[in-house]
Parts: sequence; structure tokens; C-alpha cells
Amino acid sequence: MKKQLILCLTACAFLTACATTRATREAMARAQQDLQSAESSFTAARFAGAETYSITNLRTSLVNLQSARTEFAGKKYTKATLSAQSSLYFSKNAISETEVAKRHEAEAKRIQEEEARREAAIKEQEKADAKAKAAKKAKPAVKAKVTQPAAKTTAAPPAPAAQKKEEPKKKSWW
Repeated sequence: MKKQLILCLTACAFLTACATTRATREAMARAQQDLQSAESSFTAARFAGAETYSITNLRTSLVNLQSARTEFAGKKYTKATLSAQSSLYFSKNAISETEVAKRHEAEAKRIQEEEARREAAIKEQEKADAKAKAAKKAKPAVKAKVTQPAAKTTAAPPAPAAQKKEEPKKKSWW
């Protein structure tokens, strides 16, 4: 009976160890995959310019990424997975905020350039109006012209227009 009990306990311990090893391998694989995704997303956020436009999300992502690396090294795969997913979330938010900020910045620049063009056109029109007004106010200097009497010519009077021949009137039946 002792032998059977020992054999039963050994089998239970072996099965438990096998099950734990399989679960651990799956957890490790998932944690490693999530960690890689979080690292690439963090890199993408930095490349997108999140250091300028979304520093808070980028820093939070970095803290979670470092935590995930530490937990993965300590074989705390479930915690590493959660930290990696959190890092991924904040990295994606940083990318989104950066894109929105860049669009707003581009729109503000476009509006500013448009206003500058409008102001330049208004100033140009004001200059043209001022020149026209100045030209109207300025009176041309009158120069005394010496006029000579027109010379008399003995030209032939204009030829009379050709006279029309009158056609004989037709008699009407009425």
C-alpha cells in the first residue's frame, strides 16, 4: 500500500510539473510576443515625433515597457504581458496624439500663410488706390502754347453727291 501511495503521489507531482511547464511556456511565449509589440510600437511613437507632441503618453509607455522587461527577466510572465500591453496602449495613444497635433499645426500654418497673402494683397491695393488718388489730385502744369492762326487754303469745295436719277412712277391700278 505504501508503494501504491508513493507511486500515486509521484505521478501527481509529475503531471502537475508537466502542466505547469506547458502553461509557463505558453505564458512566456505570449509575454515575449507582447513585449516585442510594445517595443516596436514605442519605437514607432518616438519616430513619429511623440517626444515633441505627446511626451506624457510616451513616458508612461516607456515606464511600462521597462517594467515588462524586468518582469519578463524575473519570469513573471503574466505581469510582463500586462505591462507590455499597457505600454502598447500608451504608445498607440502617443502616435495618435502626435498625428492630430501635426495636422493642427499644419492647418494653423496654412491659415497663417493665407492671412499673410490676404494682408499683402490689401496693402498692394491700398498702394494702388493711393497712387490713383495722388494722380487725380495732381493737376498737370499748364504750358502757354503759342498758337498761330490757321493758314487759309483755297481748296475746292467738296464735290456734290451724285444725284440720283428718279425712276418713272409706275401707275397703280387703284
